[in-house]
Amino acid sequence: MEVPRQPADFTCSVKYLGSQNAMYPQTGTLENIARVYQKGCALNERDIEKLTVTKDSVSLRSKNTEKIFKLRKILFCASYKKIPKVVAFNYMVSSSPKRLECHAFLCGSNEEARAVVAALTSAFRMAYNESKNAGEIHVDETITNHKIWTVDSAEEKEIKVIFALPRKIGELFDTLTNCMTAK
Repeated sequence: MEVPRQPADFTCSVKYLGSQNAMYPQTGTLENIARVYQKGCALNERDIEKLTVTKDSVSLRSKNTEKIFKLRKILFCASYKKIPKVVAFNYMVSSSPKRLECHAFLCGSNEEARAVVAALTSAFRMAYNESKNAGEIHVDETITNHKIWTVDSAEEKEIKVIFALPRKIGELFDTLTNCMTAK
């Protein structure tokens, strides 16, 4: 599957597995995906929804509802080898207080999941270049001053606990079964 040059052209069918609170943009995402996937498996039947990636947002449309995730609030997107059909991203729900959610989607194939990640990567790149060209981003500042996620001493302890989780995450993935397929 080829990713179009314009992410606005990218649409595919997915099953929305759900969301879970996330503590930091990248840390703990793998564990969150495993937990959301387990919940999705427990629920078994999920409706097929249309996932659309544009240069401004990710849209998830079902028969009765539409969820829109602004691209600027998506902090991290990934797919993992243990469950390659699942794509997840961390979304900033609010900045004060900081609140993140990890959202997960089940694609019909590994290739489709990779295409979703590629479309999001392309959309991020386009949005960044547009913001930079419009003077909204100054290259020097992005390198030295982009410190949204600061860590105080209480959070440092939580981070150490999160980094100590790989064995637990491995155990979670070992219990997962391929119980759902997108149609």
